[in-house]
Amino acid sequence: MNLKHSIKTIVLFTLVLLFNNAKSQNTDSSKHELNFKGTVTVTNNGFSLVLMHFAMKMQPSTNFDQQQINASQRISTLFLELLERQFPIEEGHPQVSLRSPSGFAQQLNVHVNHLNRAVKESTRKTTSTLIAERILQEAKILLKHSQWNISEIAYALGFAEVTHFNNFFKKLVGTSPEKFRNG
Repeated sequence: MNLKHSIKTIVLFTLVLLFNNAKSQNTDSSKHELNFKGTVTVTNNGFSLVLMHFAMKMQPSTNFDQQQINASQRISTLFLELLERQFPIEEGHPQVSLRSPSGFAQQLNVHVNHLNRAVKESTRKTTSTLIAERILQEAKILLKHSQWNISEIAYALGFAEVTHFNNFFKKLVGTSPEKFRNG
């Protein structure tokens, strides 16, 4: 059940409660006033129409809400979910285990070329670019908002050597991790 459906259910439930409250306070059983976006006079039959209107709006449209997704979109979505599951890195969290397209392809049980083609088709970016961007984003977050030293951050992000992390960061950002943290 999605948020849109939940909100409509709550509105419908509130409408029923308001109607029942108005009904219990009114002695004439054929006519009731209900305040919902202004004052609306509703008869018993009219209330049924209002309920039917809301009920019909709650049913998902078969034409617009359910878009068909192809295999490339499905694989890309699974790849992005798997990528995001590795983050955020917290203290005591093991290092990032998947850093290469081949590692993700193996987890998803697809060939690396198929994964690369699917991701490129869906996102207009390569798999390696998306992985690098997400690792860089997490590196920036850890540099700005943690007390970890740079070697701990490098290890947590899956770099074997601090120099590899420094080169990676400097290549993409244009400055060293130390200058980024202090700047």
